[in-house]
Amino acid sequence: MTPSLQIKAYHAPHTETYAKNGVSERLVYVVRNTAFSVNVCFVPLLSMAHSTLNLELFDENLREIPLVSNPLQYTSRLTNDRTEAIVNVKLNVLSSQFKTNFVIRVTCTDPSGASTSTTTCPIKSVSKQQVIRRRKLEISATTPKPQRGLKRARGEDIFDALQQIREQLNSQSQLLTRVLEKPSTTQTPTTSTSSSSYFADFPDLNSFALGDFPTAPNTPESATSHSSSSTPFDSFESAFSNLLAAYQRLPVSSRPVKMRKVVSTFLRGDQGDAVRELIFNAHKVEEEVGTPDSYSEDLGSLDGLYQEIFDPNASTRYSTHY
Repeated sequence: MTPSLQIKAYHAPHTETYAKNGVSERLVYVVRNTAFSVNVCFVPLLSMAHSTLNLELFDENLREIPLVSNPLQYTSRLTNDRTEAIVNVKLNVLSSQFKTNFVIRVTCTDPSGASTSTTTCPIKSVSKQQVIRRRKLEISATTPKPQRGLKRARGEDIFDALQQIREQLNSQSQLLTRVLEKPSTTQTPTTSTSSSSYFADFPDLNSFALGDFPTAPNTPESATSHSSSSTPFDSFESAFSNLLAAYQRLPVSSRPVKMRKVVSTFLRGDQGDAVRELIFNAHKVEEEVGTPDSYSEDLGSLDGLYQEIFDPNASTRYSTHY
């Protein structure tokens, strides 16, 4: 297959496309004495390293330009792969001067003397860059602009946004109403925020503090149930039994420290008065019933704890252990 020469690309200030005899044609606009470039290559691609390029200027009917000795100037260079030549061209004539557009014939000759040629598309040479700018404005004025979709008024967008906010508020209000109307089945003792950090360390007492009392071993089910017919005394007795069961599951060595932590935590909360009254009454009952001798030494230490609980000005030596 014999290779042919082809114009691959034009780099000019402006290029127009128009139809001539039902065929799409191009018209390249250039400025006189201003360089533009043309890319030339073989099809199929071949090396142009040892080929020579020659350019000639004609009018659209391939006639020579009269009375002009040097109508164009050009220089060329090869791309890195040497399969394409970039030719920089300057025209020294005007289309208005000869009332015609121009074409350039590019001829490539190899070392053996064989040559092949091709011709550019019509080229219009103008005197100034402003002529090309005016031409672009004329084209943009005559080109129909695509119709844009109807733009919504800003008020409609704001109304839609407010409607969405109103719907969200209504749904949240209905959800909140359902939550408030739902009956509460568990009464949770109110404690200070700091108490939760203590109960996290003691899972056995944590269930008692949160009101979910574990069932004491060997305790009849009737003693742990909280039916609507039970009296306040029955509920207190069942809760106290559950507290003792949780206390018995603690290691013996850690019971005093953990007990002090829990009691001190509740004392700092909203139920401090109830804790003081409970310990005071328990201590009074203990004195009336009597205490084995084995607990006498421990009771001496507990008396100090009672003093700290009921006397705010008492020494805080017991609280320093935790």
